[in-house]
Amino acid sequence: MRCGNTVVYFPALESKSNFKKMKFMKKFLFIAVLGLLCLGCEKPDNGEHPEDTNPLKNKTLFILNEGGFGKSNASLSMLDMENGSITNSLFKTNNGKDLGDLAQSMTTGEDFAWIVVNNSNCAVRIGLPEMTENARIENLNSPRYIHIISESKAYLSQIGNGDIIIFNPENGELADKKISTNASSTESFIQIGKYVYVNCWSFGNSILKINSETDEVEGTLQIGEQPQSMAADRNGNLWVLTDGGWNSDWTAHKEAPALHKVDTDTFKETAKFEFPAEASVSDLTASNGGDMLYFINYHIYGMSISAGSLPENPLVENNGTNQFYALGVSPDDTKIYAADACDYSSDGKIYEYGSDGSFKAEYKVGVCPGFFCWY
Repeated sequence: MRCGNTVVYFPALESKSNFKKMKFMKKFLFIAVLGLLCLGCEKPDNGEHPEDTNPLKNKTLFILNEGGFGKSNASLSMLDMENGSITNSLFKTNNGKDLGDLAQSMTTGEDFAWIVVNNSNCAVRIGLPEMTENARIENLNSPRYIHIISESKAYLSQIGNGDIIIFNPENGELADKKISTNASSTESFIQIGKYVYVNCWSFGNSILKINSETDEVEGTLQIGEQPQSMAADRNGNLWVLTDGGWNSDWTAHKEAPALHKVDTDTFKETAKFEFPAEASVSDLTASNGGDMLYFINYHIYGMSISAGSLPENPLVENNGTNQFYALGVSPDDTKIYAADACDYSSDGKIYEYGSDGSFKAEYKVGVCPGFFCWY
C-alpha cells in the first residue's frame, strides 16, 4: 500500500540561481536556529549556546512500519545513529495502544511529528521526545503524506480523492477550505521556494504545481503513467520516477517506467531515461547534497544528476531474498538505509550501507518497514 517518497522542503528562493536547499528523505528534517533569550528579549550572540534539551534531536532515524493490511499492527521504531541502538514499538509503549492500520508516512516539526495511518483514515500527532499522542485528524479519505508549510499551515494528501487538506500542524484544526486539484489522487510533496510540487500516483500521470501562499494550483504537467516518487537536485530541478502503471489485467506496464527531469522555472520536462519494460522501480531519493539520485529497481542504484544515461551496475545488489521496500540517505550523505519487508507479515529488517554501497549493519524492526524519517 506504500508508494511515493519522503517529503522534502527547500527554503524560499526567487530562482534557481540563488537556490539553497534543505532536504530530509518517503520519505522529513526541520532545523531550528537557537538563540539566547533573557526576559523575553534577545541578547547579542556571545558564542555561548544552551545545550539542546531534546535528546533525540539531530541523531535519530525513525522507521515507520506499515504492519499488515487489516491487522492494525503498524508500529514505530527508532534508531539512535550515534550508538546504533534500535528501539521498537515506541508508539504502543508510550500510548498504551496500537498505532493503527497501515502506517504510511511521518513528518517532523520542531518538537512534534505527524504520522499518517492510511487504512485507519487518520493522522496522529505525537510530541517529541515524549512520543505521546496529543492531536488527531480522523475521517480522512485514505491519507498519504503531510507537508508542513509554516507553524500554522500544513498540507495533507489523499489517495481516495485528489483534494489536499489544509490544517494547522500545531493542533490538527482543519482550515475552512481544501485545495481542489481535479486529480484522482495526490501523493507526496516537494517544496522549492513558494511552490509545492505534488505527484498524482495512483492511476494518475501528472505533477501539480501549487502556490503555497495562495493555496492554488498554478500548473499541471503530464509526465507519464503513475509518477511514483520525486526528488529535487542542488540546481532546483525536479526528478520524477514513473512506474509505468498497469494494463487492465495487471500483467504488464502500460508504458515503460522512466526517470524524468523537470526544469521548475519553465515547469517542462528536459530529460527522460527509460527503463526496460519489465522493470519495477520505486523510491526515488536524492542525497542531501543534491548531486546524487538513488532508487530501487530490484537492486539499489545510485546515479549522478549529471549522468547521460541510467546506471548499468547496482550500488547494492539484491541477494535474491531481499524485498527492498523503502530507501533513505542520512543527513550527512555518508549512509544509505534500505528497508526489507521480508515476507510482509513478520518483523522486517533495516540495512545500513556506506555511500559506496558497502554493508555496515542490520537491524530488526516491525512488520513491513516502509518509511524513513530523520529528526
